Amino acid sequence: MIRRFGTMEPTGLMLKEKVPFAWHNRYFWSMAAFSIVMLAGFVAWRLLDPHSMHQWSGEDGPIENTTAIIYAVAGCIFFITARRAGFQVSGGSRWGRVFLLIWALGSFIIAGEEISWGQRIFGFETPEAVAEINQQQETTLHNLHFVNDIIAASPVALHALFMGLVGVLFPLIALWRPGREIIQRFQFPVMPAAYILLIIGAAFYGKILRADTLYSKDPTEIREFLWAITVIAFAIHAYVRPWEVYRMQKPATGGTLQKNQMSV
Repeated sequence: MIRRFGTMEPTGLMLKEKVPFAWHNRYFWSMAAFSIVMLAGFVAWRLLDPHSMHQWSGEDGPIENTTAIIYAVAGCIFFITARRAGFQVSGGSRWGRVFLLIWALGSFIIAGEEISWGQRIFGFETPEAVAEINQQQETTLHNLHFVNDIIAASPVALHALFMGLVGVLFPLIALWRPGREIIQRFQFPVMPAAYILLIIGAAFYGKILRADTLYSKDPTEIREFLWAITVIAFAIHAYVRPWEVYRMQKPATGGTLQKNQMSV
């Protein structure tokens, strides 16, 4: 059944609904408070002790390695969710599963790129053929000459654009009824609007504090770390309450999936 302005329409196992921007929602305010605390903490760290931040945020430092781990775990969660969420294909659409697998693949790739696919951890040399076409002579995709020539934008700018789309624009579109109906039709997973503050705050953090000539790269690493937190929060949300990322109601079965829907 689907509720539209006080009416109910049948839609099978899933219930579609008009999803308001829930300012009163406890999860929204919890994430807002968490975002403010995280941003304020990193701003204070940068201003009060930039040297220790540099030690943590440098190449192969704890922040970068933790970011990679977060993305790897998020990728696993997206993959597991794609395999178990049988309700996604109710109504004839399998796009929901495909999109989650894309999120899983993207998370694994970002995790690998963050640590140069373990090159410095395991100590293997960059293959000569790769070193010749890589701007930093390392085992990464985003520093390949032809990739940068084709895209004509820095990896940092592309990352910011991507997070702006999936973390800000799409959640706002989901508040608009026609946009929400498209999301429901194709079962396109969309981040909760509760993450917008942290995503925008991280973007400004990386941009404004980077202007400081002292350890100018550190704020960028912190920004990527904060964005990684939103991605794994999204992955966990999709696993625990998957119907919400598709802007649908909880399944009429009470949230349980049919046995024959559990496998791919």
